[in-house]
Amino acid sequence: MNAPARIPGVALLCALLLSPVAGRADEDAGKVVASPVDGTATPAPPHVRSGGEQGHRLLLRLDSTFVYAIGGQSALGAALHLLGQVPVWNTRTGTGTVDAGLLLGCTNEPVALAPWLAGMDVSGGVNRLQVLLSVGHTAFVGRERRSSIGVHLVGGLNYWNSTYSLRYPSEGLSGRTTIARSSLVLGAQLDYAYRFSRHVGFHLLAGGPFPVFQSSYVQTMFWVGAGLSFHLR
Repeated sequence: MNAPARIPGVALLCALLLSPVAGRADEDAGKVVASPVDGTATPAPPHVRSGGEQGHRLLLRLDSTFVYAIGGQSALGAALHLLGQVPVWNTRTGTGTVDAGLLLGCTNEPVALAPWLAGMDVSGGVNRLQVLLSVGHTAFVGRERRSSIGVHLVGGLNYWNSTYSLRYPSEGLSGRTTIARSSLVLGAQLDYAYRFSRHVGFHLLAGGPFPVFQSSYVQTMFWVGAGLSFHLR
Protein backbone atom coordinates (compact mmCIF):
# COMPACT_ATOMS: atom_id res chain seq x y z
CA MET A 1 0.00 0.00 0.00
CA ASN A 2 2.97 2.39 0.58
CA ALA A 3 4.65 1.79 -2.84
CA PRO A 4 2.14 3.81 -4.89
CA ALA A 5 2.55 6.74 -2.45
CA ARG A 6 6.31 6.71 -2.85
CA ILE A 7 6.20 6.85 -6.71
CA PRO A 8 4.88 10.45 -6.91
CA GLY A 9 7.48 11.49 -4.33
CA VAL A 10 10.33 9.98 -6.34
CA ALA A 11 9.03 11.60 -9.53
CA LEU A 12 8.89 14.98 -7.81
CA LEU A 13 12.48 14.59 -6.51
CA CYS A 14 13.78 13.68 -9.98
CA ALA A 15 12.02 16.70 -11.51
CA LEU A 16 13.62 19.04 -8.99
CA LEU A 17 17.10 17.60 -9.61
CA LEU A 18 16.85 17.71 -13.42
CA SER A 19 15.22 21.14 -13.78
CA PRO A 20 18.55 23.13 -13.74
CA VAL A 21 20.01 20.82 -16.39
CA ALA A 22 16.95 21.29 -18.56
CA GLY A 23 17.14 25.07 -18.11
CA ARG A 24 20.78 25.16 -19.22
CA ALA A 25 19.99 22.97 -22.20
CA ASP A 26 17.24 25.35 -23.29
CA GLU A 27 19.62 28.30 -22.90
CA ASP A 28 22.34 26.60 -24.95
CA ALA A 29 19.83 25.71 -27.63
CA GLY A 30 18.77 29.35 -27.79
CA LYS A 31 22.38 30.41 -28.27
CA VAL A 32 22.91 27.89 -31.04
CA VAL A 33 19.80 29.08 -32.84
CA ALA A 34 20.64 32.75 -32.40
CA SER A 35 24.28 32.56 -33.45
CA PRO A 36 23.67 32.04 -37.18
CA VAL A 37 21.30 35.00 -37.22
CA ASP A 38 23.82 37.22 -35.46
CA GLY A 39 26.58 36.07 -37.82
CA THR A 40 24.69 37.22 -40.92
CA ALA A 41 24.73 40.89 -39.84
CA THR A 42 27.46 42.75 -41.78
CA PRO A 43 28.57 46.34 -41.13
CA ALA A 44 27.69 49.00 -43.69
CA PRO A 45 30.50 49.75 -46.15
CA PRO A 46 32.47 53.00 -45.62
CA HIS A 47 31.42 54.24 -49.06
CA VAL A 48 28.30 54.59 -51.19
CA ARG A 49 26.83 51.11 -51.57
CA SER A 50 26.84 49.25 -54.85
CA GLY A 51 23.46 50.01 -56.37
CA GLY A 52 23.03 53.19 -54.34
CA GLU A 53 21.83 54.39 -50.95
CA GLN A 54 18.27 54.40 -49.64
CA GLY A 55 18.91 56.34 -46.44
CA HIS A 56 20.85 59.42 -45.35
CA ARG A 57 23.77 57.98 -43.38
CA LEU A 58 26.97 60.00 -42.93
CA LEU A 59 30.04 58.97 -44.93
CA LEU A 60 33.57 60.20 -44.17
CA ARG A 61 36.36 60.48 -46.75
CA LEU A 62 39.92 61.78 -46.38
CA ASP A 63 41.76 62.99 -49.50
CA SER A 64 45.55 63.34 -49.37
CA THR A 65 46.87 65.28 -52.37
CA PHE A 66 50.17 66.27 -53.94
CA VAL A 67 49.63 69.80 -55.28
CA TYR A 68 51.15 71.92 -58.03
CA ALA A 69 50.11 75.58 -58.00
CA ILE A 70 50.87 78.89 -59.66
CA GLY A 71 51.13 82.05 -57.55
CA GLY A 72 54.03 84.43 -57.95
CA GLN A 73 55.77 81.43 -59.55
CA SER A 74 55.49 77.64 -59.58
CA ALA A 75 54.75 76.07 -56.20
CA LEU A 76 54.72 72.52 -54.84
CA GLY A 77 52.84 71.32 -51.78
CA ALA A 78 50.34 69.00 -50.17
CA ALA A 79 46.74 69.11 -48.97
CA LEU A 80 44.42 67.13 -46.71
CA HIS A 81 40.67 67.32 -47.23
CA LEU A 82 38.33 65.67 -44.68
CA LEU A 83 34.90 65.42 -46.24
CA GLY A 84 31.54 64.43 -44.74
CA GLN A 85 29.00 63.23 -47.29
CA VAL A 86 25.26 62.54 -46.86
CA PRO A 87 23.30 60.86 -49.71
CA VAL A 88 20.31 62.94 -50.80
CA TRP A 89 19.20 61.37 -54.08
CA ASN A 90 19.46 57.98 -55.73
CA THR A 91 18.62 56.58 -59.16
CA ARG A 92 19.35 53.34 -60.98
CA THR A 93 22.66 54.70 -62.30
CA GLY A 94 23.74 57.32 -59.77
CA THR A 95 23.74 58.61 -56.20
CA GLY A 96 24.24 62.22 -55.10
CA THR A 97 25.58 63.53 -51.80
CA VAL A 98 25.66 66.89 -50.07
CA ASP A 99 29.20 67.49 -48.79
CA ALA A 100 30.87 69.61 -46.12
CA GLY A 101 34.48 69.47 -45.03
CA LEU A 102 37.74 70.97 -43.84
CA LEU A 103 40.73 71.48 -46.15
CA LEU A 104 44.31 72.11 -45.02
CA GLY A 105 46.86 73.03 -47.66
CA CYS A 106 50.44 74.24 -47.78
CA THR A 107 52.69 75.12 -50.73
CA ASN A 108 56.23 76.37 -51.20
CA GLU A 109 57.67 78.45 -54.04
CA PRO A 110 61.39 77.58 -54.10
CA VAL A 111 64.03 79.49 -55.99
CA ALA A 112 64.74 76.32 -57.99
CA LEU A 113 61.36 76.72 -59.74
CA ALA A 114 62.11 80.34 -60.76
CA PRO A 115 64.44 80.07 -63.80
CA TRP A 116 64.53 83.84 -64.27
CA LEU A 117 66.59 84.03 -61.06
CA ALA A 118 69.33 81.79 -62.49
CA GLY A 119 72.75 83.37 -62.15
CA MET A 120 71.70 85.60 -59.25
CA ASP A 121 72.76 85.03 -55.67
CA VAL A 122 69.22 84.69 -54.31
CA SER A 123 67.98 82.32 -51.61
CA GLY A 124 64.69 81.89 -49.82
CA GLY A 125 61.15 81.21 -50.96
CA VAL A 126 57.45 81.77 -50.46
CA ASN A 127 55.34 79.64 -48.14
CA ARG A 128 51.57 79.60 -48.26
CA LEU A 129 49.21 77.99 -45.72
CA GLN A 130 45.46 77.75 -46.22
CA VAL A 131 42.76 76.58 -43.80
CA LEU A 132 39.49 76.31 -45.71
CA LEU A 133 35.93 75.11 -45.23
CA SER A 134 34.26 73.38 -48.15
CA VAL A 135 30.67 72.74 -49.19
CA GLY A 136 29.38 71.15 -52.36
CA HIS A 137 27.89 68.18 -54.17
CA THR A 138 29.26 64.84 -55.40
CA ALA A 139 27.66 62.48 -57.92
CA PHE A 140 28.59 58.78 -57.73
CA VAL A 141 27.96 56.98 -61.01
CA GLY A 142 27.98 53.42 -62.31
CA ARG A 143 26.38 50.24 -60.98
CA GLU A 144 28.97 49.86 -58.21
CA ARG A 145 29.26 53.63 -57.55
CA ARG A 146 33.07 53.53 -57.79
CA SER A 147 33.47 56.72 -59.86
CA SER A 148 32.47 60.17 -58.65
CA ILE A 149 32.64 63.79 -59.74
CA GLY A 150 32.46 66.54 -57.12
CA VAL A 151 32.18 70.33 -57.20
CA HIS A 152 32.91 72.33 -54.03
CA LEU A 153 33.12 75.91 -52.93
CA VAL A 154 36.07 76.54 -50.60
CA GLY A 155 36.70 79.52 -48.37
CA GLY A 156 38.75 80.46 -45.34
CA LEU A 157 42.08 81.86 -44.21
CA ASN A 158 45.17 82.27 -46.40
CA TYR A 159 48.57 82.98 -44.82
CA TRP A 160 51.41 84.07 -47.15
CA ASN A 161 55.06 84.48 -46.13
CA SER A 162 57.81 85.64 -48.50
CA THR A 163 61.40 85.51 -47.24
CA TYR A 164 64.37 86.15 -49.54
CA SER A 165 68.07 86.94 -49.21
CA LEU A 166 69.92 88.75 -51.99
CA ARG A 167 73.66 89.41 -52.46
CA TYR A 168 75.46 91.61 -55.01
CA PRO A 169 79.16 91.13 -54.15
CA SER A 170 80.32 93.32 -57.01
CA GLU A 171 78.31 96.21 -55.63
CA GLY A 172 78.95 95.38 -52.00
CA LEU A 173 75.24 94.96 -51.36
CA SER A 174 73.37 92.27 -49.46
CA GLY A 175 70.12 92.05 -47.59
CA ARG A 176 67.27 89.89 -46.34
CA THR A 177 63.61 90.73 -46.05
CA THR A 178 60.38 89.02 -44.98
CA ILE A 179 56.86 90.03 -45.95
CA ALA A 180 53.78 88.28 -44.54
CA ARG A 181 50.10 88.69 -45.29
CA SER A 182 46.93 87.09 -43.91
CA SER A 183 43.76 87.32 -45.97
CA LEU A 184 40.50 85.62 -46.77
CA VAL A 185 40.27 83.38 -49.82
CA LEU A 186 37.18 82.12 -51.67
CA GLY A 187 37.27 79.76 -54.61
CA ALA A 188 36.03 76.55 -56.22
CA GLN A 189 37.38 73.06 -56.75
CA LEU A 190 36.47 70.23 -59.13
CA ASP A 191 37.52 66.64 -58.44
CA TYR A 192 37.23 63.20 -59.98
CA ALA A 193 37.65 60.11 -57.77
CA TYR A 194 37.69 56.36 -58.33
CA ARG A 195 37.50 53.79 -55.52
CA PHE A 196 39.43 50.60 -56.29
CA SER A 197 38.99 48.83 -52.91
CA ARG A 198 36.72 48.96 -49.86
CA HIS A 199 38.74 51.72 -48.17
CA VAL A 200 41.12 53.22 -50.75
CA GLY A 201 40.87 55.04 -54.07
CA PHE A 202 42.58 57.82 -56.00
CA HIS A 203 41.51 61.29 -57.10
CA LEU A 204 42.40 64.16 -59.42
CA LEU A 205 41.48 67.77 -58.71
CA ALA A 206 41.75 71.30 -60.07
CA GLY A 207 40.71 74.58 -58.50
CA GLY A 208 41.45 78.19 -57.91
CA PRO A 209 40.42 81.28 -55.96
CA PHE A 210 38.05 83.97 -57.10
CA PRO A 211 39.97 87.28 -57.50
CA VAL A 212 38.02 89.14 -54.82
CA PHE A 213 40.32 89.53 -51.79
CA GLN A 214 44.01 89.48 -52.79
CA SER A 215 46.29 89.22 -55.81
CA SER A 216 47.41 85.87 -57.19
CA TYR A 217 50.84 86.41 -55.65
CA VAL A 218 49.27 86.00 -52.22
CA GLN A 219 46.51 83.41 -52.74
CA THR A 220 47.67 81.63 -55.98
CA MET A 221 46.05 81.68 -59.42
CA PHE A 222 45.09 78.00 -59.59
CA TRP A 223 46.09 74.56 -58.34
CA VAL A 224 45.97 70.99 -59.63
CA GLY A 225 46.68 67.78 -57.76
CA ALA A 226 46.50 64.02 -57.50
CA GLY A 227 46.50 61.64 -54.57
CA LEU A 228 44.83 58.89 -52.56
CA SER A 229 41.36 58.86 -51.04
CA PHE A 230 40.63 56.96 -47.81
CA HIS A 231 37.04 55.96 -47.07
CA LEU A 232 36.79 56.04 -43.27
CA ARG A 233 33.10 55.53 -42.54
